[in-house]
Amino acid sequence: IEEGAFLECEALVSIDLPEKLSYIGTGAFDGCTSLISASFSNALTTIGSCAFVDCTSLKEVILPENIEFIGDNAFGGLYADYIYVPATTKRIDWHCFYSPEGGNPKTNIVYTNREYRPSTWDANWALRCEVVWGYKAEIEKDGYKYATYEADGVKGAILIGYDSSIINFEAPEEVNGYPVRRMCISFKENK
Repeated sequence: IEEGAFLECEALVSIDLPEKLSYIGTGAFDGCTSLISASFSNALTTIGSCAFVDCTSLKEVILPENIEFIGDNAFGGLYADYIYVPATTKRIDWHCFYSPEGGNPKTNIVYTNREYRPSTWDANWALRCEVVWGYKAEIEKDGYKYATYEADGVKGAILIGYDSSIINFEAPEEVNGYPVRRMCISFKENK
């Protein structure tokens, strides 16, 4: 998909990219504020700079295992519920994912099954985002939602959400064998 192909196409609600698509150009979907879902092909290897910047309605980003490069600000300004970056990703540039400053208290949670940030991922690749390194799975138990992880020899769970019917907060010490070690910055109500 070429540079700016769907720039500020506010009527666009979802995209299902062809299986053989390997490249999304710079600003291809920049400013598509009504875009709710995007399905990426397994052949996708490159996402250009600002490709999905300010797609403020995009709820989920699940990148394929073959992704090699994600340009700067590629998914900047999102309010996504779920972002997954595979460990096989070779390079991620500056502010690839960032939560907007002010206005919305929600912080994006970025999951990766990688245990640490490699030198080819910019130090500020996930600005104002909660990163779950060594991600294993999401677990829902007793009205709470957890992200489990194993990184640097440490196993744990992060409390990331709750059921709106819960009145008294009582997080357990462990969930399915994973010690609950922290609560996400944007601990939020499950929808």
